[in-house]
Formats: sequence, C-alpha cells, structure tokens
Amino acid sequence: MEEIEKDSELNGAACFRVIDASANRAREALRVIEDYVRFVCDDAFLTELLKNLRHQLVQTTILFPLDERLALRETRRDVGTTVSNETEFRRANIEAVLGANFSRLQESLRSLEEFSKISRPDLARVFEHLRYDSYTIERLVFSRFSREISQRDALSHARRYAPVSAMGNREDFVNKTTQMALNGIDIFELRSGEKDADWIAFGRALRSVLNQLCANDLSASRRVLFVVRQRVDIALLCESDGVMLYPNDLDTYDARKVLGTQKLVGRFVETDAQVRDAILSGVDFLGAEINWARQAALQITVPLFAWE
Repeated sequence: MEEIEKDSELNGAACFRVIDASANRAREALRVIEDYVRFVCDDAFLTELLKNLRHQLVQTTILFPLDERLALRETRRDVGTTVSNETEFRRANIEAVLGANFSRLQESLRSLEEFSKISRPDLARVFEHLRYDSYTIERLVFSRFSREISQRDALSHARRYAPVSAMGNREDFVNKTTQMALNGIDIFELRSGEKDADWIAFGRALRSVLNQLCANDLSASRRVLFVVRQRVDIALLCESDGVMLYPNDLDTYDARKVLGTQKLVGRFVETDAQVRDAILSGVDFLGAEINWARQAALQITVPLFAWE
C-alpha cells in the first residue's frame, strides 16, 4: 500500500511538471501569434480572440496550484533544453514563424488536455475546447496568405462597391458597367435577372468587360472585381471573383466547397453578432446597408462595403 501511494505521488509530481511546461509553451506561442496580428496586421478582431484565448488558458492553468508547479520546475535539469536542431533557429518567412507557433500551441494544449485527465478531468475538457478554438484562429490568420495575391490586394484596396442587375439591354449594361469601372467602381455585385440564362449571360458580359479593361491597362495598381449575389453555381459559370451571401444562404464552408479556396466569399450583415459569426467563418469581406454600417459598434477589420 505504501509503495502504491509513493508511485501515485511520483506520478502526480511528473504530471505537474508536464502541465507547467506545456502551459508555458502554449502561452509563449500565443504571445508570438498575438504580436503578429496586433503589430503587423493591426487586426483588432484577431487580437481580441487571441487575448481571450490566452486569458482562458491562464485562468484554467492557475487551478493547478502555482506553488506546486514552481516547486517542481527545474529548467537546468530538463533534458529537453539540450536537444535541438538547426531548423529551430531558422524561419524562412512570417508564415513559417506562425506555422511553428501554432503547432507549438496546439501540441501543448493537447498535452495539457491529456495529463490533466489524471487529476482534473473537468479541466481536460476546457483545454480541448481551447485547442479547437486555436484551429479556427489558425485558419483566420493563414487566410491572409492563402488567397490569390492580386485578388487579395484588389480587395484590400477596394473602396467603392456597386450592385448591378442582370436585366435590360445587354449592350446598355456593358456600356454602363464599363463607364462605372472607369469612374472608380472597385467591386460589382451582379444581382439576378429574369431568368438564370440571362444572369449567366450578363455575368459573362461583365467578365469580358473587366478583362478588356485590364488588358487595356485600366490602372497599373487597380483590379476591378465582381461577385455574384447568393448563387455559387452562377458565380462559377460566370467566372466571377466570388459570391456575396445573404442571411439564410449557404454557410461559408459550403460555399467554399463549391467555389474552391481561391474565390472570394462575402456575407451581408445586419447585426454585430452576424459580423462576429461571419468573420469567424472565414469570409473575405462584408456587406451592409450604409445606415447600419455607420452605427456598427464592433471594430471591423475585414473589408466592409456599404450601400443604400
């Protein structure tokens, strides 16, 4: 019985060392990622998400007594501090820095989850949820790199957004949209015509207009985009740059399954809650009525286009 109790004490001490080290690694990794979104991206939304994640990590970790963790911490005798390889001291670019630290964060959270199951299984579930949250944040951060460069740059510089309808005389439509693009419209949203066939025909005409303007050197620094309202199938058939989704449309994940990862996905929003949900789902941009946009309480860090 005495030997069993001694083994249990040793196991408990070992677990506290693992939990202490894993919590430190996770917190450090979070700080690196947070520094990127805060100081490089100036992204208030992602900074808030990461701060909240770090706060939850700290609040959960302190439920393992700090005095016991510190008493068992011995960095000088940690065999892992003398084991390293050259790749640990080299990073090719910012993506590599972020990739390494997201991996470090998620591995540490998994270790916290597994070892806390021995003494605090209730906290294991918390660490599990934090790990899942980190996967969502990782997708949001890396979406900055994954989009086609010219498309992402065009979206980030776009200011003027115009809905147009696939109706009327097609030649008049071509002349009108050509002039609008020359006058500074950055993104067109193509809305439905009387029939799907008309919608597709007008969409292809708009694609031709924008391609021609690009070929004629509309602007060396500007690319005009166009998205289709709601219909991902027509967006593909028109070779548009993406889709604008509205309430009760497909969710972002399903839209990307159809469109692929290189097309833009926007979401029309009417409340702060919809803004948060849309950004967390990974949308590239938002749309809103101009009166709501002027009163929006959230600091919105993805492109937001508003119209009357």
